Formats: sequence, structure tokens, C-alpha cells
Amino acid sequence: MTQHTRVKSDIRDGIDRTAHAVAAGHDAFFNEALESVSWERRGLLGRLSRQSRPERTPETEA
Repeated sequence: MTQHTRVKSDIRDGIDRTAHAVAAGHDAFFNEALESVSWERRGLLGRLSRQSRPERTPETEA
């Protein structure tokens, strides 16, 4: 394997690790956002309405 091929491989590995880290951060943020709201069907048309949830405190998170 030439030095040029190794450098390209290292760059690809770095990009891959960065992409995985960004995706994991996005998923964590998205899941937290989903957990912070609740929806229920209301009315004759069954429209979705947002129900507020109480704020979570560090003691209640687990």
C-alpha cells in the first residue's frame, strides 16, 4: 500500500467517524425533543393536539 493510499484511507476513516458522531448527536437531540411533547387526538376530525408535559428535572431523569 502506498503512502498516498494510506492518507486517503485515513481521511475516509476520519470523515466516517465524524459522520457517525454527528448522527449520534442528532439522534440524541431528536429523541429528547420527541420525549418532551405528547400528542392526543381531539375533535370530530381527530386532529392531533399537543399536550404540554411538565419540565423534567435532573432528579427525574434516569
